[in-house]
Amino acid sequence: MEMALIAHPISVVGSMVIKIKNHGNKSQTITSIQFLRAIAALLVLIWHVRTKSAQVGGNLLSWYDFGFVGVDVFFVISGFIMCFIYARSRTGIKSLSTFWVRRIFRIFPLYWVLTCIALCIFMLDPSNVNSSGGATNIWKSFLLIPGKDKFLIENGWTLSYEMYFYALFSLAFLSPKKLRSAISIMTLISSIVSLNFLHLPGREFFSNQILLEFAGGIVIYLGCRRLSDRPCGGVGAFCAIVGMAALVFQHETSSVLPGEQVLTAGFPAMLFVFGIVLNEDALKRYPLRLMKKLGDSSYSMYLSHPFTVAAAGHMFRKLGLASHGSIVEASYWLAVISVTLVVGIGVHQFIETPLVALSRIFSALKIGRQPSGDSAAPTV
Repeated sequence: MEMALIAHPISVVGSMVIKIKNHGNKSQTITSIQFLRAIAALLVLIWHVRTKSAQVGGNLLSWYDFGFVGVDVFFVISGFIMCFIYARSRTGIKSLSTFWVRRIFRIFPLYWVLTCIALCIFMLDPSNVNSSGGATNIWKSFLLIPGKDKFLIENGWTLSYEMYFYALFSLAFLSPKKLRSAISIMTLISSIVSLNFLHLPGREFFSNQILLEFAGGIVIYLGCRRLSDRPCGGVGAFCAIVGMAALVFQHETSSVLPGEQVLTAGFPAMLFVFGIVLNEDALKRYPLRLMKKLGDSSYSMYLSHPFTVAAAGHMFRKLGLASHGSIVEASYWLAVISVTLVVGIGVHQFIETPLVALSRIFSALKIGRQPSGDSAAPTV
């Protein structure tokens, strides 16, 4: 099975205006963030369908060479939503422990369940896990310890960066100055990334420039605060279009600027997220229920889709569909994408949601006393 490569809530008033208000403990979903999560998950899903199709003899999606940027969009969203949660939380050691309990409960239950399934497959036939090559480390897979070895669910590497970012961002809870703390975290991340040129051990992970995408999400949140009560839908639409265009042509720009992912993918992802969030009002007025459902299910779909795509690849090869023409191949992979979306929604509804609820029941913390923001929070 191929496991290769996700105090002041935002509300909207008036026409195309971002408004920051204090809703206390009321949980609120940010429609634009759900929309972005859905887009990011779809980008990654289709990218992996393209990869699997090429592995089993198909070449239908050879033109689709930018889908991996969905991960960059996920990282920017995470920076935004962590700032969103932080702005609604109290500071101090107690709030810091609450933050960590919620983050762990949000990430690990579903990840561990699916990793156990991948482990069973690995024990039966190791070649069905990470079939693109490379060694698989079991204990690092469960603990999300980064390294040269692959995880049982390879796209779990993004969760390693999520946990690292949470560790850096959690330092903000130790300061009572919220806005100043957020800016300090951005500075800290930038300083860490600047250490990359020193060639220190582990620099590939700990000072990777991809961390700047999390910092970019913080910048976007602070920018939305500054744009409170100002009409900005047109500016948002322009940023979203330019950002998406740059993401689509990422392959071309990266050939001109090799190794500069923060410029070729990170900054365009920031522009795209910023533009979509600025159009929160329009998305609330004309909500796309399917996109909201996919946004809700994006974490489940992100972790479960390697299983369905891998199974589809085996079936594709076994049936010899590569020799039946592009129409048959297109129909097959379209059906696979549809099934994968249904599976992701099902995993979210019947596994992820009950697991998160169960985790909170067993938590010693009184989760309900402080807002968590989880209804809008992306995990990857």
